[in-house]
Amino acid sequence: MISWNGIQIVNAIFRLGWSVYLRNDTKSWLWIHHHPELHLNEFRIRQYTRLSAITTMWFTTLRGYPASPKERRNALLIGAMTPLYDDMMDEKGMTHAEILTARNKSDQALCAVQHILEELQQNTLDTDLFLRILEQSGIAQDHSLRQQGKTKLTAEELIRITAEKGAAFTLIYRVILDHPLTVEEEKAIHTLGYLLQLTNDLFDVYKDLNNGQQTLVTLDDHLDLVQSEWEMHLKLFRKQWQALSYPTRAIRQSLVQIALLLGRGQLPLTN
Repeated sequence: MISWNGIQIVNAIFRLGWSVYLRNDTKSWLWIHHHPELHLNEFRIRQYTRLSAITTMWFTTLRGYPASPKERRNALLIGAMTPLYDDMMDEKGMTHAEILTARNKSDQALCAVQHILEELQQNTLDTDLFLRILEQSGIAQDHSLRQQGKTKLTAEELIRITAEKGAAFTLIYRVILDHPLTVEEEKAIHTLGYLLQLTNDLFDVYKDLNNGQQTLVTLDDHLDLVQSEWEMHLKLFRKQWQALSYPTRAIRQSLVQIALLLGRGQLPLTN
């Protein structure tokens, strides 16, 4: 006999498949088809729009009703923009401010990012909040450039950079939705973002080592510190998420969905 938890997991997987691999992939393909100049980035754009579709599912499940067409459009745009934005900082050495203000019509990726940000500002219900989190993500990304430097960073510095970057880039995926963001939810998303960034670093360890990118994972040979940080913040996140002022059922359903992704980070730590 299937347990109630088992039914929730199956339901979460079904919704994930429909939202991410059917509806989102179709919309992503259409968007890329209309931007042939970005075809070299197609694989990464598709991966990031999937991530945005996943986070949109988490946050709309939590609030209790699905994303509107406008919100799904915003999610697609922020997902498509992320790898282009990252490449400008990582490969071209551009700062957040330079990306926003540079005028170079021959740089098609830059033009795409700027057009996406303009559309998102028009589409988001709380423009001031969107701009605040956008600025926060830019500062976090600027700080993360230190991870590529020759100066060896301490564990404390890497924890701060990892948490800052993870929080900002998870929040930017949240503020494209129309329902209000409470202080308590923002704090919980800060913790969730840190866990997601740690998960990303665990799976990027080979690439980061080859590229000289400093992360907690490349610093911590035996992963003792990473595991300690992971377990402490996972416990904190669950406490924060369960205390949010949303229906208990919605909180539980969204936690199951989040666990499907965070479980990827738990696997390397337990092997």
